[in-house]
Amino acid sequence: MSFPIMPESGQDEDWFLIQDPFGLRDSVWPICAFYADGSAEGLGTGFVIDPWGSMLTATHVVEPLVERYSQGGSDGAWRLRVGSQLGTFPNPGLVYGRSGMPEPAPIQGATILERTSHPEDPPAFLQPINSNRLEIGVDVSRIWPAFSTQGRQAVPLPLRLGRGIEIGSRVQIVGFSEKTPAFQDNGPAAPVDYEERMFGTIGIVTALHPIQSGGHSRWPTIEIEATCRSGMSGGPVFAEDGTVIGVVSRSVEPTSETPGHVSAVWLARAVQMGLQLSPLDHSNPLWYHVWAVATLDRRRVDAVSLRRDLAEARAASLGLNYEVVYQSWQYGSDSLMPV
Repeated sequence: MSFPIMPESGQDEDWFLIQDPFGLRDSVWPICAFYADGSAEGLGTGFVIDPWGSMLTATHVVEPLVERYSQGGSDGAWRLRVGSQLGTFPNPGLVYGRSGMPEPAPIQGATILERTSHPEDPPAFLQPINSNRLEIGVDVSRIWPAFSTQGRQAVPLPLRLGRGIEIGSRVQIVGFSEKTPAFQDNGPAAPVDYEERMFGTIGIVTALHPIQSGGHSRWPTIEIEATCRSGMSGGPVFAEDGTVIGVVSRSVEPTSETPGHVSAVWLARAVQMGLQLSPLDHSNPLWYHVWAVATLDRRRVDAVSLRRDLAEARAASLGLNYEVVYQSWQYGSDSLMPV
């Protein structure tokens, strides 16, 4: 394996436009805010981590859209601000000329990743926190967009949760930047124009902090020398084998005198410290702990689910040659192995 995409001829590794409507765009999506007055803006980047469409992004990307409110006589609970909605845009595919705004996928649930939840039963937007500001435990949140049955499929990225990374390693960062997606209101009788641009940059790991770094990062951190711009927060950091090792947390753009700098949440170390990413198999990228409906000889997997009752109902409809087993399943295959 290698980086998921490389710059085209004539592009610089430090900063290049990605035009990949049938590949990486199925996995990396923009995170946007939608307001009651009809306006919208891009907030950051997210990426798909499992076949059920749940995604990771940076917690600070969603923080501006939550507010504190009283519940049951006590303060400290958080919810989406009145008149706002978080959402994302699935891959629009290949578009020629100007494009009207595609149908967004509202984000129906989110949680700071210190808890375990299933995508088929998303939690409340945020859990109560006793503070006058959202306190970020780890600058990673898991979100569940409400997908339409139409359009292209969300494709999960392989996460590296069991192997290390070394100082000096090359890494790649992908995300939406230059204030995109961009929305242009053309008046009440015309559709809203929509434009998005995804970029990539290749950098070098300069430092590793297995527990936490100094300053604002109170979590395991990968420090990277790379060009990274506003809007790429929440985007994936790839190792050279194509697996995701981190989530972009904050960045400093390069100047004429200093290189750019990126801090990313180090996912493998965060998982070792208790971060929950169920149902991912932490030892094997693109394997998931599921209830599988498989033939008795295990040669064919008909369906998988996060819920045993749904798997059992499917098996009962297929006949005696099928059974339900709880095992690790390789995405897109008939391969199973014991958990």
